Amino acid sequence: MTPHASSEIERQALGASGLSEDEWLDGQAPAMGEIVGSGRYPTFARMLTTLAAEGYDLDLDELFELGLRSLLDGLALRLDRL
Repeated sequence: MTPHASSEIERQALGASGLSEDEWLDGQAPAMGEIVGSGRYPTFARMLTTLAAEGYDLDLDELFELGLRSLLDGLALRLDRL
């Protein structure tokens, strides 16, 4: 996806929700706090703690590619076992 297309998608999301990325993320804080506080997801809790301390750049294209790459790598490993 080109930077222009990504910007267009972000503008559409802002128009649909009325929230900027930062506003949307801030709204998710209570739910994330509950998940972290539950103790059921220690790896996720460590990740959020690290992101909060070091900061992050929310790049949806990069997140999509990471997720897709992880999924495909997992499928490749599974297929190799067949």
